[in-house]
Amino acid sequence: FSFGKTLHNTLEKFLKEVLEKPWPPLSTLLNFYEECWIDEWYPNQETKDEYQQKGKESLMGLYAQMLEQPPKVKLLEQGFTLKVGSVTVKGRIDRIDDLDDGIEIIDYKTGSPKEKLAWEDKRQLVLYQLAAEECFDPPLKVNRLTYHYLEDNSRLSFSATARDQEKLKTEILDTVSALSKSDFSATPGWHCRYCDFKDICEFAEAS
Repeated sequence: FSFGKTLHNTLEKFLKEVLEKPWPPLSTLLNFYEECWIDEWYPNQETKDEYQQKGKESLMGLYAQMLEQPPKVKLLEQGFTLKVGSVTVKGRIDRIDDLDDGIEIIDYKTGSPKEKLAWEDKRQLVLYQLAAEECFDPPLKVNRLTYHYLEDNSRLSFSATARDQEKLKTEILDTVSALSKSDFSATPGWHCRYCDFKDICEFAEAS
């Protein structure tokens, strides 16, 4: 969390600079990284140093990537309040870029890059597309949803269908309904591996 927050804050500062001024030098990005570095929550100095170097290398790679193909950044850290039936969902979108025929929503990830996205992975960006199309004035035309993996600066993109959007709305309403009834029935699956109670839950699936 500490590392992810550091990189998010660094990129927010740097891309705001890109929006307001001519293309900044690499030193500006690395200076922001030093300013934004969160020094807490690392188990030891060795791990902290390892992550600090890893973040620097990642940002240098991203800078080279952006220099080769400068992004057309439209909005950064854009908050939204979305109504789904009687439910209010609040969130914040990392970055929205202009495309020739619409916009691209980009979310940064500091975890391991993926080669394929399951529905559980896609939901966050489908939510952002709903927000862009229903909360913004004027509504934005979303053509691409992208996860940018900062570990190796790879990207994984997809387009959400109307069916995806309806599926997500149904899940949101069903989840809130279950919460209101205090229905916490086990829903085992891939996410068991990340659950704090996996070692004592009789329903947990083996990872």
